[in-house]
Amino acid sequence: AALELLAEVASVVEDNGALLRELRELARSSGDRERLASALEKLAKGTTDEGKRLGLLRAFAQTLEELGDPAAAVAYEAVAALDPADRHALEALEEEAAARGDHRAVAD
Repeated sequence: AALELLAEVASVVEDNGALLRELRELARSSGDRERLASALEKLAKGTTDEGKRLGLLRAFAQTLEELGDPAAAVAYEAVAALDPADRHALEALEEEAAARGDHRAVAD
């Protein structure tokens, strides 16, 4: 109940960084991966600190991957754009390209 209420409030409050951080923690502790992904995405979009954004994007991409959401590839592309040496992001992108049959992308 608290998680649902917090998610609803966070969706309508404009400057909601503290609420989103609380939502992230509640979602993480309750195992609600969909709400966790939503909170991580919003936190990443709302920060100007590149280091924090990178960490949030990594967590967002991993959560989407755990959910089996194909949008994980887009999130991993954002991670790789900020950190071209991120091995996990590069491997995830290679796996996604191979699954699509895009052998040229895998070779790159």
